[in-house]
Amino acid sequence: MAQAKMELADGGIEQACGTWNRALDAMAGVRSLRTRRSVMEMRKSLAQFKNRGVSAAQELDERAAGFLA
Repeated sequence: MAQAKMELADGGIEQACGTWNRALDAMAGVRSLRTRRSVMEMRKSLAQFKNRGVSAAQELDERAAGFLA
């Protein structure tokens, strides 16, 4: 998750989304408070891009919402 934050800070939304997707893959089946918080933070970071219509951010946000459900 930290790597994706750095990629996002460098302006690499597509790279960050790829990194976050791999992180979600790795967290499959894990339902700890720590993982839930990380995914919630990720969704906050994605919000501005999702609202601008960036498809990678929208798709990742939907996936993250499913993870949290």
